[in-house]
Amino acid sequence: MYDWAQKHKKRREVKWQAIRQGRAPRSWAAKRKEWDPGQDLLSYDASPWNQTSGKGQARGKKGGRLRTQMLLTAALFILTLLVFRSQSPVLKPAEQWISGVMTHDFQFAGMENWFKRYLGGSPSILPAFSRSETDEKPREHRWHSPVFGKVVLPFDEQRKGIVIRTVAHARVAAADEGWVIFAGEKPGLGKTVIIQHEGGSETWYGQLAGIDVKPKDWVKKGQTIGSISETKGQPLLYFAVKQNDRFIDPASVIVFD
Repeated sequence: MYDWAQKHKKRREVKWQAIRQGRAPRSWAAKRKEWDPGQDLLSYDASPWNQTSGKGQARGKKGGRLRTQMLLTAALFILTLLVFRSQSPVLKPAEQWISGVMTHDFQFAGMENWFKRYLGGSPSILPAFSRSETDEKPREHRWHSPVFGKVVLPFDEQRKGIVIRTVAHARVAAADEGWVIFAGEKPGLGKTVIIQHEGGSETWYGQLAGIDVKPKDWVKKGQTIGSISETKGQPLLYFAVKQNDRFIDPASVIVFD
């Protein structure tokens, strides 16, 4: 009994010495980890509404992705601007490639897949990628007649197009919106304009007196692209339609008066 009392007294002295020296016993240290009296109560709150939620983390990720998209878009715009403003011959191939993308049929499906893979979604800010319920419904495509007139030479495999007789000095209109990929002289056709439309189809306008557009111009349906000249005393227009790399009869897709 005496030995037990001595040991108990000795343990109390050891604990007291530890307290005086600033070393809390092990059981106290464990409790101090749970709550420190010196800690500011306003900075510590274990309430559920003060904890970081998964939604907040998700919003942070979305914000980071949006910033990445904006930075990539700005960088691409600045790079394209520098390429076209620069006079360096080193950048000419890049300028030609960009011009080719803008003036020829573009693989929108491939670009959309690239956006989905690296940027997490399709670039819906661009009209070519934006979709709606009405886009999913098939719609009948209607071409605009380039001039009002009568077909005097019908389509055949050798001519590749038709010849329309109209009135003197008539204005020639684009059959549909698209990019002007050629504006100049062509053997046998004289002054000619070629426009590429959605899906890669092309319309050819030949035997013009004047041309009002230039290559890389974007034209709208019905927009004036040139005027009629008189061939052998007659105001004639050569008109052709090219689809899937072959010429078709324009009268099969356009109604001429």
